[in-house]
Amino acid sequence: MVKNISYYNFDIIGCYAQTELGHRTFIRGLETIATFDPSTEEFVMNSPTLTSIKWWPGSGIKVGDIGPKLA
Repeated sequence: MVKNISYYNFDIIGCYAQTELGHRTFIRGLETIATFDPSTEEFVMNSPTLTSIKWWPGSGIKVGDIGPKLA
């Protein structure tokens, strides 16, 4: 049985969130922090500054419901 059938019916649109407002595509300059919380077994994502806000690259996709976030 397939889990999360919404993905396969294109009900959910994905995107790739690497670009930051202040760093564009310069990966080594990323400010976003991912910290693992063992009590919930989840990653807590934090964009601590205005320049660390995830931003769409120039002509990239403009919408997305979910997506991997680089930190």
